[in-house]
Amino acid sequence: MTRKNVFIIIVSIFLIYSCGTYRINNTSDFKKTTNLDSLNGKYFSRPFLSKRTYNQDFFSLINKNNTKSDFFNLEFIDKNNLKISYDEIVENKFVSKEIILKGKRKKKFFEVYFSKKQFFIPILYGNFEIDRLRIGFDKSGKILIRNFSDGSGNILFIGGGFSGESKSLFESVEKSSTTSRHH
Repeated sequence: MTRKNVFIIIVSIFLIYSCGTYRINNTSDFKKTTNLDSLNGKYFSRPFLSKRTYNQDFFSLINKNNTKSDFFNLEFIDKNNLKISYDEIVENKFVSKEIILKGKRKKKFFEVYFSKKQFFIPILYGNFEIDRLRIGFDKSGKILIRNFSDGSGNILFIGGGFSGESKSLFESVEKSSTTSRHH
């Protein structure tokens, strides 16, 4: 091997494993569905807890951290717009609110980017700011939301920041039973 080949191999390894170049892209736990409109319905905003999910309420996943509501409704307005409606307690009164998420339908889920900024010069520089949600069904019929966040960068081989993905499950109000709720 020549020095040039060794250098290319070392640089390739650093690029593969450096911060910000690996993207978590787990979609295996989404159930294949022929119609994402079947997501339409009313759900509990607190997650259904299992061993591999996080205790993150629905509204914090869509960047509405201080929202006080026990339920949310999902309804596709059209192919790429998902309406989220809910009643929030504001000054001891229920106030009806809605949010429209613009995204894209994929085979197994609806994908929304709140932020997608990427600037990358191979070997020299990388800067990533990504906040993405994927909404679909898990194999048991609960709403599965995968939240991917990446705020990282690198200069040459020095990298820093954070990156991770969380998984949350939400149960349909219509399909729930009081014995299956875990808080």
